[in-house]
Amino acid sequence: MNSCAVDGCDKHVKAKRLCAMHHQRLRRHGDPMFSKYRMVKKACQKNGCEEPVLAKGLCRKHYYFQRRTGQEALVTGTQPHSSS
Repeated sequence: MNSCAVDGCDKHVKAKRLCAMHHQRLRRHGDPMFSKYRMVKKACQKNGCEEPVLAKGLCRKHYYFQRRTGQEALVTGTQPHSSS
């Protein structure tokens, strides 16, 4: 059986002389050698929070708190208290 046209790839051909992975990369990005580079994971911008960033510089906990309440999240480990 034929192998992929990309140097160093011994997978079986799917279409256009490329394996499934390289064919999909060609379709999506126009280049069978395309590869996303991995970014260094950043920590949350809130003081004392070391969780990885989800969006807008905030970890999952702080991002969803801000999204839900519309106010900036407090320092990790503290929750806003409602007046009763």
